[in-house]
Amino acid sequence: MKTIAGLVLGVSILIGAAFLTRATRAEDTPAPVAAQIVETKELMKILFDPQYVLLRDNLRTPPEGRQALRELYLASFTLAELHNLLFSREGHEYMASEEWRTMASTGRAEARRVGEAVKAKDYEGMKSGYTALIESCNACHRRFQEPADLVEVKP
Repeated sequence: MKTIAGLVLGVSILIGAAFLTRATRAEDTPAPVAAQIVETKELMKILFDPQYVLLRDNLRTPPEGRQALRELYLASFTLAELHNLLFSREGHEYMASEEWRTMASTGRAEARRVGEAVKAKDYEGMKSGYTALIESCNACHRRFQEPADLVEVKP
C-alpha cells in the first residue's frame, strides 16, 4: 500500500512540476507578433501593384462571364485586405499618425466598394470605384512620399 501511495504521490509531483514548467515557459516566451519584412514601397510593388494591374486591365470593357467577374472580385478584395497591412507599417514617424490611418482606411473602403460593385455586376460602379481607389492611393502617395520618390498609380 505504501508503494502505491508513494507512486501516486511521485506521479502527482511530476505532473505538477510539468504543469508549472509549462506555465512558466509560456509566460517567459513572448507571443508571436507580425513583423515588417520589406519597406512599404517594396510592399506596394510586390503585392499592391499586381492587383491594380488586374483591375485596370479587366475594367477596360464590361466584364463578360464568371471568370472575368471572379478576377475583379479577387483583385478588389485582395486590395482591401492589403490595406489592412498599412496599419502596422513602421519606418516613418507619420505611419503612427491618425492621418496615415485615415488614408489607409479610405483606400480600404474604396477597394471594398469596387468589390461590392463586382458582386452586384455594376460596371459603372466598378469603374467609379476604381477611379476613387486610384485617387485615394495617389493622394496618400502625394502626402507621404518625398517628391523625388513620388510614385503615382496610373488609372
